[in-house]
Amino acid sequence: YARKLAHRRESMDRCGHSRNDSRKNLRVCSEHEFEQHTTSIKFTHNDITIEECFEMEVIVAAGKSSSLIPSENTKGLGNTRAMTRILNEVKIKSMAQVSSVDVLAATESELEKERRFKNEAERTAAEMMMVTQQVVECHSKEESPVGINPTLAKVAGLVQFNPKSDVHPSKKRKFKVFSEKSTPLRKTDEEFKLASELPPSILPSIKDSEVKRRTGFPDVKCMLGYIIVITNGNIDLIKKRSSSLTWFEEWFRYLEWKYGKVCGRQTDRRSEWGICDKHVDAIIDYKAAIDKGALLSWPRFASYDEDLALRDPSKWSHYDGPRTVLWDMTNVPCPKYEDGSVQRTTWSSYYGTNCFKGGVGNQFCGWTLAWDLWGGSVSDDGYSKDSGILEAQDEYAQSDLVDGEVISFSNIQDRGFRTSYAAWNVGKQTVIQPPFAKSDKRFTGQQTIYSGMIARDRSLIQLTCI
Repeated sequence: YARKLAHRRESMDRCGHSRNDSRKNLRVCSEHEFEQHTTSIKFTHNDITIEECFEMEVIVAAGKSSSLIPSENTKGLGNTRAMTRILNEVKIKSMAQVSSVDVLAATESELEKERRFKNEAERTAAEMMMVTQQVVECHSKEESPVGINPTLAKVAGLVQFNPKSDVHPSKKRKFKVFSEKSTPLRKTDEEFKLASELPPSILPSIKDSEVKRRTGFPDVKCMLGYIIVITNGNIDLIKKRSSSLTWFEEWFRYLEWKYGKVCGRQTDRRSEWGICDKHVDAIIDYKAAIDKGALLSWPRFASYDEDLALRDPSKWSHYDGPRTVLWDMTNVPCPKYEDGSVQRTTWSSYYGTNCFKGGVGNQFCGWTLAWDLWGGSVSDDGYSKDSGILEAQDEYAQSDLVDGEVISFSNIQDRGFRTSYAAWNVGKQTVIQPPFAKSDKRFTGQQTIYSGMIARDRSLIQLTCI
């Protein structure tokens, strides 16, 4: 086995392949030249290392050639090598006749005889060379895509078909010629233009209805106000660009993508925006980073003084004392999953589908809150207890003191939340929710009014969820 393995590796190496090439059913043409090669191998048998020297018959190494620059010294394939050997033998025999009469003559008659024999030998050699040229020309036809091998042409006395040139080989490559009827590979200069060569497609004078349809903002002023707020009024940050579009176009396109009503696919954005995928992604990533940075720099909750100052006193005067926040749950639909555990985690019996659930809240001043998404199987009270909402509210209340005192949060929730005890244990927070009636008992008049008041107040958070 060691001999066979060494013989195969040596043969593969001489053919220009990897020594460890494991392909099967490989054959060597019989027209190749072979030679005897001596090598030594070491192998271990029964914990004994044995070194053995043996001979093997392998092909003559062919070497490697560049795929760009035609080789000037390659010996070619098997049939080309066979033809080269025939020509060499013919050449040796013809020249032997010339060398056989290369003897100094002693007399003038012998010199004349020598000249006659030498002329006949040269004439015979020239005829043999002409015959070999004809054989080579018939062997390598003009319409053949592969020219005569350089070594074979040199032996036959033919002119080289690939003379050296100063032109780089890449310039000599041949490409397919298309007919006049064939479709062009790209648009003409009149049809294809870069976005930087075109005038801006979106201007600040765009109609308010178009702004509303594509970004969700009622008009350009509101959109610019949002941009100024999230950039903290930094003009350099607002005007910084990531593509050939204008700064106004980039912000409009980002808010259009964020709104999600137009150009939902990447191919639509590439076609509509007039720039490549790389610049589309650069615009979205850069603007989204600014948006997220502004979000993380703001507090989760509005302060107590801001909440009282900005709320509508005619509507929320009965909540002036506590630090009130309305909480509810919303869902984000998701596809069904093949994994059983993920399927159980995301299935919601309430919504009847696979989804993720998250908490949304609203303070009376208009400050909107959004919490992390959890699997749809979580219950409302389980989410409120374990998501960290109560702990975050207590931490904020401890930092936002009013006249040196801590005013705890009061959570307005639906009847499905059973968090009164958990809220009280975290900073003595309270829960406002509709009353419960035992069995089939009806609400009293006061309970009915109280339940209706909470339902009316919670309509605000319901609209926020929508």
